[in-house]
Amino acid sequence: FELIGPSVLALACLKNGLLATTYALVYSGATRCHRNATLGALAAGSLVFLPQILWESQRELTHSVLAVTLCAGCWRLFLIAPNRVSWGHRLALGGLAGLALLAKYNAACFLVGLGVAAVVDPGRRRGLHHPRAWFPAVVAIAVALPHGIWALDHQEWVLASVDKFEFAPETSPMTARARGALSLVEATVQFLGLWFAVGLGFWAVTRLRPAPPRSQMPTTLPDAPSPLWIVLGSMGSIALVILLSGATQVKDCWLQPGLFLVPIWGITRMRYALTPTRTRRLFLCMASCALAALIATHLNFRCGGWN
Repeated sequence: FELIGPSVLALACLKNGLLATTYALVYSGATRCHRNATLGALAAGSLVFLPQILWESQRELTHSVLAVTLCAGCWRLFLIAPNRVSWGHRLALGGLAGLALLAKYNAACFLVGLGVAAVVDPGRRRGLHHPRAWFPAVVAIAVALPHGIWALDHQEWVLASVDKFEFAPETSPMTARARGALSLVEATVQFLGLWFAVGLGFWAVTRLRPAPPRSQMPTTLPDAPSPLWIVLGSMGSIALVILLSGATQVKDCWLQPGLFLVPIWGITRMRYALTPTRTRRLFLCMASCALAALIATHLNFRCGGWN
């Protein structure tokens, strides 16, 4: 903003820079997991099947874009094998985690998911008994602590937008929690609906035309925890918050830090059925979605009176 001033152009440059960084981090992490650059590119490109990243990040979202980029950085550092982690890696992981909390409070759910993955993965679980394994958590707390102290002294500012959760004190606790759970399910379907549709189409094609057997299958690294554990931990913590707080409203954009890894897990599941033709068609589908979003964004700015 200091270079080109507070304008739509400056905001667009910032957002697209963050989105490009997210794609690059996902590509790097997925490539390392699969030892295959094509699968890494498919994992990064599959993020376009998440409307909240492809479209809403351009149209409306701000803090969520930064939070997802920081969470992607945390995930990339988390993939480093435990026996190769240096103090610099731990410092960077803790710093990114703390900044993610400052960018968006719901990034805490993603960090819970990282903790679940660390406990589930045997290699990382064995290292949790060592004090240095907790250094990233200490750094994250140190980064977020000043804001936490400020928030305690300015609770009226922090809670100024709490109405968006639509607490319903007039209804019974059971009814409120049921409404909150239903809202979470609806938000999840809205977030992953397009990705599920593409995945279902791919599954149908593999059933109608099974891929020929391959002599060498792309594999995942034994020291790379499945993204599914991070997703399950994140969504489980969100569900727990809803049950404890009684919130009845969950928006799909709030799930970005917890669900952006789902397409990466999907590529992991479908990698055995990929053929060169199917890979090219997937890339074509991704490019079509990206082009449609680019045109729609331009039209949205024009129709909305932006220059």
